[in-house]
Amino acid sequence: MKKNLILLSLFLSACTTADTVRYESVTDFQNMDTTVKPGENFYRYANGKWLDSNPIPQDLNEYSQFEKVEFDNLDRQKEIIETLIKNSSDITTDGGKIAALYCGYNDMEKRNHDGCKPVKPYLEMINSAKDKAALTEVLGRLHKTGISDLLFFTGISIDIKDTEKYIVEISQGGLSLPDKDYYEKTDNVVEAYKTMITKFFTLAGYDGKTAEEKTKAVYDIEQKIAKTSRNRIQLRDAGENYNKITFSELKKDYNKLDWESYFKTYGFPALEVVNVEQPEVIHQIENLFENEKLENLKAYFEFKVLRTAANYLDENFDKATFELERVLWNTPEQEPLWKRAINAVNSNMGMAMSRLYAEKYFPETSKQAVITIVKNLQEAFRERIKNADWMSAETKNKAIEKLNAMRINIGYPEKWTDYSDLKIDKDKPLLDNILACKAFAKSYRIKNKVNKPVDKEEWSMPPHSINAYYKPTTNEITFPAGILQPPFYNAKADEAEQYGSIGCVIGHEMTHGFDDMGSKYDKYGNHKNWWTEDDKKEFQKRTIQVIDYFNTLEVLPDGFVNGELTLGENIADNGGIKIAFSALQNVMKQKKLETINGFTPEQRFLLAYAFVWADNIRENAVRFNLKYNPHTPMKMRVNGQMPQLDFWYNAFNITDKDSMYIEKEKRVEIW
Repeated sequence: MKKNLILLSLFLSACTTADTVRYESVTDFQNMDTTVKPGENFYRYANGKWLDSNPIPQDLNEYSQFEKVEFDNLDRQKEIIETLIKNSSDITTDGGKIAALYCGYNDMEKRNHDGCKPVKPYLEMINSAKDKAALTEVLGRLHKTGISDLLFFTGISIDIKDTEKYIVEISQGGLSLPDKDYYEKTDNVVEAYKTMITKFFTLAGYDGKTAEEKTKAVYDIEQKIAKTSRNRIQLRDAGENYNKITFSELKKDYNKLDWESYFKTYGFPALEVVNVEQPEVIHQIENLFENEKLENLKAYFEFKVLRTAANYLDENFDKATFELERVLWNTPEQEPLWKRAINAVNSNMGMAMSRLYAEKYFPETSKQAVITIVKNLQEAFRERIKNADWMSAETKNKAIEKLNAMRINIGYPEKWTDYSDLKIDKDKPLLDNILACKAFAKSYRIKNKVNKPVDKEEWSMPPHSINAYYKPTTNEITFPAGILQPPFYNAKADEAEQYGSIGCVIGHEMTHGFDDMGSKYDKYGNHKNWWTEDDKKEFQKRTIQVIDYFNTLEVLPDGFVNGELTLGENIADNGGIKIAFSALQNVMKQKKLETINGFTPEQRFLLAYAFVWADNIRENAVRFNLKYNPHTPMKMRVNGQMPQLDFWYNAFNITDKDSMYIEKEKRVEIW
């Protein structure tokens, strides 16, 4: 899961049970606002004083529990890197390479001295193309170098219909604004974007008139691509974005691009099949490539290079980039240079950074404790599946088989990325080393994936990430080291709070295997139906109920949750809470949990869950999330979910006199 999926930060305070057992509580009860009734606004009741005392920093568009943990993580990484700088001068080691990237990013004096010179060879490569055939080769070379978002994306993923194999994917891309919708309107964001494009061309050495002409060409091309691009709801369903064809069919049906030349220049071996994920978009792009003036295409190529390079050039490019971000998010200040330097390291050598991080900060005891919780949640989920009154025995058996087959990754992988072939030269400009990293990553994936069996031990994110995910094609859940330590996870906390925090995270990821999209994959990860027809219809009926309910949730006076876009995450939240609570009930059958600080175990469970989502966020970011983010805003991950939970009503004595009350027969029940 990405940033807003399961992102927890939990304050610590000491509490005492009736038996004088000492606990480190994951929920700081001093941050509650008990002047608010839990049945009127549970989010405010659980988090009110925290919200009031944690304003958004000037360089962020939101400050949540996630950002708090992220700040701690950045400090830890900075300490690791500073030690590397002090002790490691060997540029051939991972540590030496990390240190060189970090120092290169922070050396703004050298970056200012180099100006735009580091990017000039790539602009010259583009402008030397005499015709479309030559520009096709340039396209392959730039994609290989890491200028990925140019016309379209080319990637390598597990084949969803044959998960023992990888497949090369060609998918929509080519846009530099956050979504296709931006190209359908004229507003301050669009004007700021055009201003940035013009500024880039001016900084690259073009006169004002030429820069404006190139800006018009770039925006016109992106607008044409945007017209046929699929929206985020259409992109959610992998099955609807699967169009596997032979390479011969690619050359025949999409013949306005020389795919043979493109893939050869990119560095791919001979391909038998590819997945053209959005055929109508790729047709639009090949038609555009054939019909657009060569000079306009060159301008577009130049801009995409400048856009990728801007964060690694001088401070003029850096400032021009931030000015667009400021308009997009209404963020007053830019992040400090050192934080952006660490982010650059993580983007380009993330697994090497993770290995150093895990060695220092992730103890084996944490791994074993979390494994125990995972197993308890699996057992609780099995029980809930068996007791589901809306499913047939046949489908229940298939669901349990899938749950039993689910792979569990905790902490860090057994095998790390080998960076020995990555060459970094600390005397070269920063951009050269960044593009060397990107080219290495491209080459590494081609070498280790194309025409090779699937590596099911590979992780999809660096283990120091404060995040978690479910991967349908391998039927696995992953909880990286970055999130499995204080204050996110605390082995000294009592079980009620552990299951309300990390337990709900684990349950969330498990439920993703059975949400509206995960349920379309079998236990092996293949995109294949395992439902009876009647059960599938009943499941879909219940998902429509989820959509309709969340569509009614108003976050801003004129802004509602998009129930269809957020469906998968809402199902996962709902299932995750219920599964974790069932697991806690099983624990409490074996061990009596006392009231702590006046709160019962059930209340502490729910408060711990709510405290996870404490979040202050700027209005621009809220509006963006409502339209484009597949996660419901954090406030509604609490106030939207609580009314669906029978045990919430019982724990806090919620009645039909409370505004959050929902009649029992209208509450969502899936997992």
